[in-house]
Amino acid sequence: LIRNCIDLSSFHHTQRNDGRLNFIHVARLNPVKDQALLLSAFAKLVSDNELSGQSVSLKIVGDGELAKSLKAQACSLVIAEFVEFTGTRNDIPELLALADVFVLSSIAEGIPMTVLEAMASSLPVIATDVGGLSELINDGQNGYLVPKQDINALTKAMKKYTDDSSLICRQGIAARTFTEQHFSVTVMLSAYAKLYKKSMEKS
Repeated sequence: LIRNCIDLSSFHHTQRNDGRLNFIHVARLNPVKDQALLLSAFAKLVSDNELSGQSVSLKIVGDGELAKSLKAQACSLVIAEFVEFTGTRNDIPELLALADVFVLSSIAEGIPMTVLEAMASSLPVIATDVGGLSELINDGQNGYLVPKQDINALTKAMKKYTDDSSLICRQGIAARTFTEQHFSVTVMLSAYAKLYKKSMEKS
């Protein structure tokens, strides 16, 4: 199996000093991505952090059939001021560069390109343990895996970063290193070269 690569040179991370912990989610607004659960988990985080004075935000990037209902849910949960719905954007690398932690709440997945892009941007990733995500995320090393449709587990994972912000840098570096070791152009070309050489030797 030779996986497709991503252009790592397009992704970077920008150091900020605004005192806010910024979560980001990039996906189409669709039931399989379960953004409703993400909003509910984030609302619990906001409630907990209001007691501690920690400032958090959530940026949801993408569009889809659930846009209207998700915005209404954010209002009903009284977290609209902490959540930004950007709609479809063409500047994903720039948005990822300004974030701290990537969150994916899907019920089902393969190996999402958005997760690889987040990792290439030196972001730790919180994701549900579905599809091929366990192949990308080493729990506790470059992010956290949580059971799907588990609000408490997702909130707990997000809270790890508000409780210990040093995790962001440490796990972010590990995430970037993982993409360099497994998904760079150099790695892909090397794998194809080895496969070609092996096939020529057999012939």
